[in-house]
Amino acid sequence: MDNFFKLSLCLLALSLNFIACQNEEPFVEDIDAERTLTVDSYVVDMMERTTSYDGSYDNIVDGASCIAIQFPYSVIANGSELTIANTEDFEKIEIILDTADAEQAFDAVDEVQRSVVIRYPVTATLSDQTEIVIDNEAVLEELARQCTEGGDDSDIECIDMTYPIGLFTYNTELQQTGSIVVNHDQELRRFLAGLADTDLLSIDFPITYIVHDSTEFTVNSNEALAEAMRKAVDSCDEDDDDDYNDNDFTKESLYSLLVTCSWEVKGPETISDDSPTQYQEETLFFMEDGILILDAEEAPEKQGKWSVSVSDFKVFVTMEFQDATEFNGSRYTYEIGDGLIKLEGGEMGDIRLEQRCDID
Repeated sequence: MDNFFKLSLCLLALSLNFIACQNEEPFVEDIDAERTLTVDSYVVDMMERTTSYDGSYDNIVDGASCIAIQFPYSVIANGSELTIANTEDFEKIEIILDTADAEQAFDAVDEVQRSVVIRYPVTATLSDQTEIVIDNEAVLEELARQCTEGGDDSDIECIDMTYPIGLFTYNTELQQTGSIVVNHDQELRRFLAGLADTDLLSIDFPITYIVHDSTEFTVNSNEALAEAMRKAVDSCDEDDDDDYNDNDFTKESLYSLLVTCSWEVKGPETISDDSPTQYQEETLFFMEDGILILDAEEAPEKQGKWSVSVSDFKVFVTMEFQDATEFNGSRYTYEIGDGLIKLEGGEMGDIRLEQRCDID
């Protein structure tokens, strides 16, 4: 009996031990360390910056790129009350504030002439995707002082994730502690904010992201994602200014703009109006068949080739002439304004193109 009793105890112990092991979180033996991220890793930081809420589109109202007031709300612009229900209503504010030329709007009006008064309370979304009720101007001004303006803020607007994205969390023993599928920026940002310092994170690759020129890329590792986000930083104009019009553009939109009219060539932006340049009285005609015509004052017309391309998330205009080599090469298009295109050429020299639709 004693031997039987001892055997029974041993079998019971083994059984309980097996059940206990079954109830524990399984150890993930085949986890790829290169695909596991710490909370303070570069990729997680860039994901947070990419999913930050961009509040620059309503800067004409609140003057703060890290804050966006939720529609609808009311403002008084130079004495006229307006209901702002969508981004198109910002144009009404520009027209009211512009006393000279509606197309120039804020760009032509002195600071003292701008008067936009918000009717409180309003609900605003902050850069970390949280929402807050603002009751008065003092609270808005305090929040605005915390924003970094001029495109130097931490958010990354030149690249966007596509959803859904699957994520897994692990403890320091590489045991899975949770999983989630996020479906938009707000969910991802809040999930990342809830991670503990000791958590490990793994992304369910592949994932696809979209850069500012609408090009899509698919990546299969943390390394590839980190490189894509690194290139995306400052690769487009984030337009964090008081003009509601978004200056970002695509390869297709730049091409369409160039072939619309002729373009008068100006020197670098740093050259004053009375300084001599090598581009005096020269006009470029971008033809749809890739032919480029250079018409210079009192000089024979020259013919070359042109194209628009994308590289490292930047849009380039490439020109090639046999007898006008000062134009040759690829220049990065860093700004498009009303009737103006600015091209950065490095050692080749920057140029500005001013639209001249009056020249046939």
